[in-house]
Amino acid sequence: MNTITAARTCLEAADSLPATLDAAYDAFETILAVLRRHQERAGHGFPAFVLAAGAAASGRDRIGAAPSLPPAAGPPAAGDLPGAPTWAQAAAEAAALSHALVNSLLIAAGTAGAADQAACRHAVAQAARIWSLLARAGPE
Repeated sequence: MNTITAARTCLEAADSLPATLDAAYDAFETILAVLRRHQERAGHGFPAFVLAAGAAASGRDRIGAAPSLPPAAGPPAAGDLPGAPTWAQAAAEAAALSHALVNSLLIAAGTAGAADQAACRHAVAQAARIWSLLARAGPE
């Protein structure tokens, strides 16, 4: 199982606001690591990778400030994506994870207090931006 698949599995298994925030934080970290690992080989997709990485960092930081985020349990993901050797495959998998982030964080925002809700909504905007950038980044 690659890190994108693992992050998505954790996100989909989250059953509470703190668990969703924790999984979302890790998912943004994973997207960021994967994009940085593949960006130099992305050719014409390089600008999308760089912009999407910035959105991933922003989403991660916003989730990191959410009051209900539990303390970190371990080291961040390594960003390995063994099942996707090309940058286009990495972009497609990261886009799919960002789409899952949108769905999970919208649901979480509905049960959150004001500060957590604001963090979720900002992170949703960043996840949507990642999806928008990467969904168009494939090879021509």
